[in-house]
Amino acid sequence: MSRLVFVDSSAWIALASKDDHSHALARAFFLQEIQARRRLFATSNFVLSETLTLLRYRFGLTVAETFWHSIQESLSNHLLRLYPVTEEVWAEAIETFFKYRDQNFSITDCTSFALMRREGIETAFAFDHHFWVMGFQVEPPPQV
Repeated sequence: MSRLVFVDSSAWIALASKDDHSHALARAFFLQEIQARRRLFATSNFVLSETLTLLRYRFGLTVAETFWHSIQESLSNHLLRLYPVTEEVWAEAIETFFKYRDQNFSITDCTSFALMRREGIETAFAFDHHFWVMGFQVEPPPQV
């Protein structure tokens, strides 16, 4: 089992915004995992692009900038691994995007699925059911 947990935009936004309905749950999970250092976090340049854009549109440039500084700090402290979307990952993502016509996956979701498969990452830190649909474990577990 991989120690890596892939972080989706839904989790980054929940962490960055106190107004997000999943903020408390996201923060508790993230802090628990960082402090325990049981696992490492990973994300992609596409996920960060999507997150920065959504944060700017929803909450303003200052929130996006604060988020970006926290990402840079996490990268510097080796708490986060950043994966680029390569041509191979892109090709696999496009195939997934058009294959699953009954799902409303974003292209960023599809790049995340491809990266996770390629890197052997089984778990997503996400509040997006699409990861579960594609067979990945999702944390924190959904609240019932």
